[in-house]
Amino acid sequence: MFTQSATDPQLVSSLVFSPDGRRLISGDQQGRMNTWNVHSAIKQGIATSAFGTVSGHHEESVLFVAVSLDASMVVTASKDCTLTVWNA
Repeated sequence: MFTQSATDPQLVSSLVFSPDGRRLISGDQQGRMNTWNVHSAIKQGIATSAFGTVSGHHEESVLFVAVSLDASMVVTASKDCTLTVWNA
């Protein structure tokens, strides 16, 4: 079971499993995208942008998360009207 820490509250706004079912990718209302190992329930952290974006997150909440078929990239769409392509 995945639980969210009370010291780091994040309201998840979008979830998707990787095609192989080994990772869960979440987008939250803070504009962050996180990856989770499904088998260990350990947060693997925030991915890096495929195009060198340094910010690491959107300015507003993530509305949509999609994963490429080979699970090498993740796309997030935000309420701030931006799309980000991430290396998974």
